[in-house]
Amino acid sequence: MIETVMSYVCDLFNPVMLILFILMISLVVYEVKRREAALKAEIEIREQQFAQIASDYKLFRSVIHDTNKHLKTIAGMIEKQENALALEYIKETVNELNGSYIKVNTGNIVVDALVSSLMHQCNELDIKCTTNICIDNSYLSISNHDMTVILGNLIDNSINAVSKINNSEDRHIGISLITDDTKFMIEVSNSYQEISEPTSKKGYGLGNIERTVQANKGEYSVMKNDGIYRTSIFIYHSIQKTDHSIQN
Repeated sequence: MIETVMSYVCDLFNPVMLILFILMISLVVYEVKRREAALKAEIEIREQQFAQIASDYKLFRSVIHDTNKHLKTIAGMIEKQENALALEYIKETVNELNGSYIKVNTGNIVVDALVSSLMHQCNELDIKCTTNICIDNSYLSISNHDMTVILGNLIDNSINAVSKINNSEDRHIGISLITDDTKFMIEVSNSYQEISEPTSKKGYGLGNIERTVQANKGEYSVMKNDGIYRTSIFIYHSIQKTDHSIQN
């Protein structure tokens, strides 16, 4: 027993073993810190998104609260036969509702919240936004958490990149979410400045996307062409469906 202990002590203080031991501890500490930083970055992103969603919801509730007043005002104008004035007031009210109402309604709470928030932010930042959404929720085996990680990070990256473009005419974000008989496709594209290429940098967000796609046995690809940065993701499935489509 004593010989075993002495042998262990000698091995521990062996220069080679000591170096290997230090390296092993350093790698463990590095990995722990890397995961902590990734988790912190992810939490910050989620907090920003939920804050935006909460802000949109409060604005929507505020508009609904005033709807009764608007209707009474319009009714009064019509009673006085001020039809032209009533029509103009209706147009203003409709524009106000369009600016606050949930713009996407697929039945998937994550998709509806994140894409609606994207459209709202694009409107505020003078960014052209195009959507092509055709999904069946019975095909979406991906969890709400994973959907949030993938879609949330892609949207954040696009907004950050496009916001750095000075010319508003060159600001554009496109998003496609489509299910078919074999797969769920997510495609997000955005214009970007050739000098900085902000979305091409490897960060925690992109790393989280890749890991989440791999966990769902999907495929992930990135393409840059003519000033457009495009990310395509395919997650495969094998169940029957009935489509519900929304296009803007």
